[in-house]
Amino acid sequence: MHSIPPPKYQIQLTSYSWTVLKSGIIVDHEEQPNFPSVIAQ
Repeated sequence: MHSIPPPKYQIQLTSYSWTVLKSGIIVDHEEQPNFPSVIAQ
């Protein structure tokens, strides 16, 4: 479950993370380890 996802999946996570940020929803960084790096940028 913690293996590195394919590039397409990475992009989907990025797009979803921005949708979450726009929605004002707090993401659980423990379950979604890829989100903190996106938010940091």
